[in-house]
Amino acid sequence: MTEFLLGLSAPFAGIHRLIFDSRLRALAVVPLLISLVAGTILTVLGIYGLTFLIGSVVTQLGIFWALEPGGFLMLVLTIFLWPLGLLLMGVGVYMAIRLIAAPFYSYLAEKTLVKLGTRTDRPFVLSEWLWITLRMLLVSLVKSLIFGAAGLVLFVFSFIPGLNILATIGFVHMLAFDISDYGFEALEWPLSRRFQHVRRNLSTYTGLACGLGLAMLIPGLNLVLLPAAVVGASETLHRTLARENGRTTGQSAT
Repeated sequence: MTEFLLGLSAPFAGIHRLIFDSRLRALAVVPLLISLVAGTILTVLGIYGLTFLIGSVVTQLGIFWALEPGGFLMLVLTIFLWPLGLLLMGVGVYMAIRLIAAPFYSYLAEKTLVKLGTRTDRPFVLSEWLWITLRMLLVSLVKSLIFGAAGLVLFVFSFIPGLNILATIGFVHMLAFDISDYGFEALEWPLSRRFQHVRRNLSTYTGLACGLGLAMLIPGLNLVLLPAAVVGASETLHRTLARENGRTTGQSAT
């Protein structure tokens, strides 16, 4: 439970650090502005589209299940689909913004880890930077292919009653991994180590997934929290690594 609450509170820990660290706060301004402007436009368009899409889906399901038009069950179905629709829309808006603001968030995560002492601040060397960038780009490409295939399966599941709950859980876990990935990339980890670290600290990252999932239910809140979530996820990485190193030290001493 302690590990779960650590992940759940990560965005709030990120807010706290941004408030009291002027340098990180300055680095968060540009990606925050990008998130707010692009996110507001996409959110408004998304809600407008959801209004018609959910209405159409409810009508089609009502016909398929022979429900009474305008009846109680149709209302329940509508109320049930809206949170799922908002969550999927939030994930879609996040992914769109990620493509635009990714370099800024990567830099923010890197400087957070440097501030915490998890990563050393090294001088810029062009040849080294190009090699690391190319390697990390290949890792991100493989991750995108894996997540794209998983996302497609979860999207299909999201329309099946019962399985849509599992789809929601899957989506928020993918989101938690993706936000944490800025920190993983700053440490130059291969994809296998990233998955291994999340698996070893599953309770913490499940908490982070739940916190982000709740934020996604409120249109616009996820955009404001995104810089804090990146900082909080980087701080979570710092703490989980410290805990793992503590376990290793304890086992070695034993």
